[in-house]
Amino acid sequence: MEITLVDGIKDGHKYELVLVDGFEFEYAKFGTPEYVDVLRKRIAEVRNWVQNLDYEHRISFLVPDP
Repeated sequence: MEITLVDGIKDGHKYELVLVDGFEFEYAKFGTPEYVDVLRKRIAEVRNWVQNLDYEHRISFLVPDP
C-alpha cells in the first residue's frame, strides 16, 4: 500500500490530500461541520477498498520420513 500526503496552495487557498494507492480523499478543516461528513465518506471508501482486496496466504513445508 502506498500512502501519499499532498499539500499546497491553489487559487489562493491551501489544500491537503491523502492518496491511498492513487485513490484521493478530499480534505476538510478539522472542527468544521463538513469534517464529520468527510470522515464518513473516507471510512466508506476505505471499507469498500478493503473488501475488494484479493489475497492468499500459503505456507509450505517438508516433513521428513521417519
